[in-house]
Amino acid sequence: MRPTNRWDRFPLLAKLIRLVRKLWDAFDLYVVCLHHKDKFLRKRGAKIGINCDLIADVRNFGGEPYLIQIGDRVTVTHGVQFITHDGSTRLFRDKISGMNKFGNLFGPITIGTNCFIGMNAILLPDTHIGDNSIVAAGAVVKGRFPTESVIAGVPGRSIMSLDDYLHKTQQKMIPLTAVDRRQLRKELESYFFANE
Repeated sequence: MRPTNRWDRFPLLAKLIRLVRKLWDAFDLYVVCLHHKDKFLRKRGAKIGINCDLIADVRNFGGEPYLIQIGDRVTVTHGVQFITHDGSTRLFRDKISGMNKFGNLFGPITIGTNCFIGMNAILLPDTHIGDNSIVAAGAVVKGRFPTESVIAGVPGRSIMSLDDYLHKTQQKMIPLTAVDRRQLRKELESYFFANE
């Protein structure tokens, strides 16, 4: 079996190169970009609007961050994965002439302005999420979704309008006056466990 890349003949050197790349990325993120994830991702080609809250790890933006576009005031929570390619096409690299070693199926991911992407959601290639939309935690999303959508499920689908979600939220709101975490804990414990 022949080596699949030029460094496979020198495994120690390949490990050293991977280590240097990881160290450079860490230096770039924490020192050069001062841990500003948006700045770090923009340097890698991602188009990110202003006032975004990127909680997800920068590694979750995949190998092609230049295929990702995020509008203004978007929250990307913990564990969200951006997948801009179909890596399974690598199985056919010896069967289809012209197949690239990276595969040949890629697609952009676009998130409109003022959106919320819930924890551990997975956004697949060729996904467009319209402005003022919510992606629920754990959703697996692919396709085009109009503005003011609430998207949930596996596979992700629009389950209600933003107006319906707003009405539902208003009915379930808990009256709170807390201004810090300590007060919040006290109010929530009192609200949920006062009768125990």
